[in-house]
Amino acid sequence: MNGKLFQEQDVDVTLRRSCYDGMNLKVTPNVEDFEGRLVTGQEYSFRLDLQFVPLNVEKDAFLAVNTNKTTWMRLLLCDTIRTGFCSPFIEQGDIPTSEQTDLGGPMTYGTTGQVNEYGYKEGKALIGVKDGLHIFSRYIRWELEESEPGVYNSSVDITFMVPIGSGGFYFFLSHAIIFFDVENNTSPFQYRIDIADAAPNNVVEFYEPPQINTITQEFKIAVICVCCILGAAEIYLLACVIWYRNNQVLQLAQAPFLALLIICGMIVTGTVFVFMPTRNVYCNLRGLLIQLPLTLMAAILVGRLWRGYF
Repeated sequence: MNGKLFQEQDVDVTLRRSCYDGMNLKVTPNVEDFEGRLVTGQEYSFRLDLQFVPLNVEKDAFLAVNTNKTTWMRLLLCDTIRTGFCSPFIEQGDIPTSEQTDLGGPMTYGTTGQVNEYGYKEGKALIGVKDGLHIFSRYIRWELEESEPGVYNSSVDITFMVPIGSGGFYFFLSHAIIFFDVENNTSPFQYRIDIADAAPNNVVEFYEPPQINTITQEFKIAVICVCCILGAAEIYLLACVIWYRNNQVLQLAQAPFLALLIICGMIVTGTVFVFMPTRNVYCNLRGLLIQLPLTLMAAILVGRLWRGYF
């Protein structure tokens, strides 16, 4: 971006300890209850608010009427552990054309189909490009509006997504560039100002989304078949216990407890589907329909063993 927009300038750089009066850049996450932890592969919105007073930079500074009053903005992440400091002057190399920087494809000019390299539409997600220890969004060009005489403002909501596989702790910066003209008695010249701001708490952790393992349809069918066979066997055993309940052997074995044992097994077999992680209600019913009958079955078996051997 530097080479494309500012390659013909004579560079004279001054690093200031603080911004000029009336100049401010603020980045605010549009995330409810933001605590500095976000997930890779998900879209998040960040609001960038910029204020700029040219006359506080140079008394003869002005934004030329015949030029576009624009600013260039981007988001920048630096690995906290391996960099220790995040400089907004770090410039990414040329992004390969195969690298995706916009979710759903880049902006284009109307019906011509020409790519608008710095165009942006709020709500459209920018994808971070990883370059060594840094992750960049591409630059966007946004309008400066004169809110009052000599005071310019620009606000934009940038939707940003860090690619999966880039988890870690990062310094999170917003970076803006302003380019304007200065007219004096000798010769006019041009100013470029870079300004940056850190997100709240300075450091943001991006963690990988939880991996949910799924089972195949074939395995589900096999489990259903096994459950059907077990259920049929349990129904047969329950029918036998009820039919021969007056038999002396079943009376000594306490047929009601045997029937309760089989019924608990039938409940467990018939409700095994609650282990499928598809609905929250399944998790809530798991204790009632699975754990309670299994506990009761174990209690009956222990009681029968206690009666038989002690």
